[in-house]
Amino acid sequence: MNDSEWDTCSDPSKLLKCLRGMGKVSERKLRLFAIACCQFLLSEQPDGLLRHGIETAERYAEGRSSKAALKRTRQSLSAGRHAISTTSVEENARWWAYWLVEVVNTENAYRVFTEELHRVAELRLTTLRPTTWRTIDPSWQCNLLRDIFGNPFRTRSVDSQWVEWNDRIVLRLAQSIYDEYASDRMPILADALEEAGCTDAAILNHCRQPGEHVRGCWVVDLILGKS
Repeated sequence: MNDSEWDTCSDPSKLLKCLRGMGKVSERKLRLFAIACCQFLLSEQPDGLLRHGIETAERYAEGRSSKAALKRTRQSLSAGRHAISTTSVEENARWWAYWLVEVVNTENAYRVFTEELHRVAELRLTTLRPTTWRTIDPSWQCNLLRDIFGNPFRTRSVDSQWVEWNDRIVLRLAQSIYDEYASDRMPILADALEEAGCTDAAILNHCRQPGEHVRGCWVVDLILGKS
């Protein structure tokens, strides 16, 4: 894969293989990708157990939860899965979320993870509550990966002067976007970066592109020094 192919590829497995081959992937970002996938697929108000799974996985990804808590969550999700009908949406969601809180930085785990996404997508066609799930298009996973990882063929950096400019407004904006899931502030971040002296078109354009930016967005991570 090369620079231009990365930007146009519609197969998430190929993008992940490329990232691993280049050594550009971290467990944190893989977990955040899994979480973003789950949030994308589910309704705005998932049931309590599934929501707990998402929250636990995210805390663990950010180093704010222990492996013991992750294990307890897996056990709860697994128990919930077997407690209800094997044909229900909720059962499949819980089983999918079980993999959400597993380590997803191995090829086998990601394979199972991806297979479960497609199984849930197929179930959506037969469920009595189709509005609970979003329509599946392979390209959406690629868009999430590009939002989280950027383009690994292009090295980007943040000038310390941008961060320190005007009472560190760029840093404070990035932190608020991260903490509050406030992706609607990304264009404001672009304006602040530009005023601070940033001329990097990739950074500015990414901040201004339409669509939601998820936790782990490469520009926000770059400003906050996260990997």
